[in-house]
Amino acid sequence: MSYYTKSEREEARENIADLLPPGTTVYTILRHVARSGMNRIIAPLVLPEGQPRWIGYSAARVLGDRYDTNAEGIAVSGAGMDMGFHLVYSLSAALFPDGFACIGADCPSADHSNGAPRPHDYDSPSGLCTVYHCGLVREDHPTSPAHHRDGGYALRQRWL
Repeated sequence: MSYYTKSEREEARENIADLLPPGTTVYTILRHVARSGMNRIIAPLVLPEGQPRWIGYSAARVLGDRYDTNAEGIAVSGAGMDMGFHLVYSLSAALFPDGFACIGADCPSADHSNGAPRPHDYDSPSGLCTVYHCGLVREDHPTSPAHHRDGGYALRQRWL
């Protein structure tokens, strides 16, 4: 269920897209947890140029989630995992539905291992990469993909 129209969601996406290029850290603050532990209010913010920018209302609209004006955060339901990560991953996936270009050494994508590109072998007789589906042939292939398909990993999350 979405609390906003498609046009409201798209407008919100345009409003915060410039604040959230790939590699941006989105900080999350836990504002409230329900007694049952199944619902919580999380406030996201970014620090461009060291100045805090609260993005909760726009992020809630992008995701179609409820914004709690009393606690000033996004209502997130569920338990058993890091809900701050879930919130930022979902926001990132909504902002980058077609993936994102690799940003290099500090790329947050899961296609990298411990900050280094993952070398891989081809498993296709045609010479096309079927591991990352990047479409490059053997002699031109980098050790990491130039484009990451999972847009959910474009942003980083940290708790405050």
